[in-house]
Amino acid sequence: MLFRSGLDGNTTNDLVQAGTEQDATFLLLYGTATNYYAWTEVYPLQPMEEAFSVSPGDQVDVTVYVGDSKGNVNPSGGYAWFNIIDAMAGFAENISTKLGKGFGFTGNSAEWIMERPYIKALGGYPELAQYTTLKITGAGVLTATGTTSIPYSKAQNQQITMYEEYTPQPDNDVLSTVSAVTGHSDSMQFSWKNFH
Repeated sequence: MLFRSGLDGNTTNDLVQAGTEQDATFLLLYGTATNYYAWTEVYPLQPMEEAFSVSPGDQVDVTVYVGDSKGNVNPSGGYAWFNIIDAMAGFAENISTKLGKGFGFTGNSAEWIMERPYIKALGGYPELAQYTTLKITGAGVLTATGTTSIPYSKAQNQQITMYEEYTPQPDNDVLSTVSAVTGHSDSMQFSWKNFH
């Protein structure tokens, strides 16, 4: 299971994103092995890289933006910046990645997504972990100058339902939904529906 916050990707092939991931593998005779971590990615330049370990239930704050080499917000600044804070563990990391020539950052979309990662070794998507609900608070988009934040519900947005649609379970069940949280313009809630 993967949560990510990112910029672009909806209208371009270039994507700046960071988030958390939970991997669970059932090992015969040993039970289930799990791994929880925060990560960053500049796609397609830099694959997903693990930043640090997190624990189930931790509150993790993720900020993603494009800026200059000093960390100032600048959509044409040439660097992807990731600020990831695990408030419960008291750990934070500020990471930058240089954007290469030809990287097509436009800043036309922002995403907050709960999804199943494609696992190449499995040749597909694993079952969606039963996460029950996940509430995101403080979701907002900075203007190009970096001075004004617009809460996600005040910006043009699209709430997407996750469906199965993939083999070997072509039943097309609803896997996960997202909805606004009443009275909180910067909050959204993801709700688990099915494994597959």
